[in-house]
Amino acid sequence: MRHKLLLLPLTLGLVLALSAISLAQPEPEGYGNRFVGFHIVADSLERSIPNYEDGNWSLYAGELVLWGIKVGDHYEFPGLEGKNCFLEWRYEDGEPYLSSCSELADTSLITGDKTSITGTLYSSADILRFFRVYQTAGGRIYLDGSGNGYGGAGGGFSVTEDRTWTEHTGDTITQEESFHIDVSVKEPITVVEAVVKYFDGQDTLLEEQTLDGVGDGAELSLPTGTAWALIEEHTAEGEAVRTVYTPGGADCTHTVWFPDGLFYRPFVLTFSP
Repeated sequence: MRHKLLLLPLTLGLVLALSAISLAQPEPEGYGNRFVGFHIVADSLERSIPNYEDGNWSLYAGELVLWGIKVGDHYEFPGLEGKNCFLEWRYEDGEPYLSSCSELADTSLITGDKTSITGTLYSSADILRFFRVYQTAGGRIYLDGSGNGYGGAGGGFSVTEDRTWTEHTGDTITQEESFHIDVSVKEPITVVEAVVKYFDGQDTLLEEQTLDGVGDGAELSLPTGTAWALIEEHTAEGEAVRTVYTPGGADCTHTVWFPDGLFYRPFVLTFSP
């Protein structure tokens, strides 16, 4: 296992001003400019990030920030390509609700007075930078360059952070809320292709398909007489990870993680009769 903590430049400060862009209603009281999670960027020792002089940073309440740009169901931060794992307040029928904005595997969100978000990041990067992400009372997502760096996934590790907010009436705490985020980092095998083999009840091979991982996934129709299927995930070194699929079970999908630069992307196999 190798994961060395690397301190990033700290510019974290209390942001008091509100963004000029507002949602349909103000956010729930007390939620302005809160820490909501991480934006994770693959890095190396050959470069230095963030680059505050690349033209993407804006002055906000006396400090430089990088505004997130909504693209589909995730956010991009110009000059810092990476993966999201954070909360986001949204509005539906005029009512605020909390959702997850995550590109990680196995994302889980629990809401309430004790809110938490967890997920798994697959990466082969030498260094991963966990930039803290915030949301303004007006609803805008941003980061300020604060956060930590960790060296290599190796045998795997986790990054966690906690926050607690309290409201007082005089000396009495009238409300207390907490937020917990936990990101597990793993480096999986490097899959170059997936082979699906279909067998009948006598274990006779009926058919096989080879998938190269192009696209988001594949819809697979089971050949007539299929009793079970074998999914083989092949690596460039000739190794294979094998998973048995039995039709009729609760789960009719299997996810293969193909390399995508220094990260990995899901390729979902969906089985149908």
